[in-house]
Amino acid sequence: MGILYSATQTSTALSTSADSVSLAAPSSGTPGNGIVREWTVAGMATASAANEVIFSRCTGGTIATAMNPLNPGAGTSAITFGLAQATTVTTTLYRVAVNGNGAIFRWVAAPGMGIEFRAATTGERVGIRSASGTSSATTTIIAEQV
Repeated sequence: MGILYSATQTSTALSTSADSVSLAAPSSGTPGNGIVREWTVAGMATASAANEVIFSRCTGGTIATAMNPLNPGAGTSAITFGLAQATTVTTTLYRVAVNGNGAIFRWVAAPGMGIEFRAATTGERVGIRSASGTSSATTTIIAEQV
């Protein structure tokens, strides 16, 4: 098993045109592939509101901050993340409903499974954004660098 890293967005209004959190594999090098092991979206609004949140493969955006290691002795991640990036959705992988007033959606990969994204010429990307609804929410992704 590789090293686990996290990327998180504080309570921010969901957007239909920008990812709350985007991840990118590096454009080259080893290790560089990533596997999403867990992602969470939690409503932080003060009133009930429906939000349709999608997890997707995407392109674009400035995704250049090293992810945070869950093991404090781990080195810098080759996987990078960006917050509030205007990316272009290419393939929607998951679509979930999240109530803005405190609902939590948590996806955890079954053992031996996960959502892979790979190092390529441009670095493959995945992200979380709203398909509809703009409630405030927090977002966290945990990925394994392999």
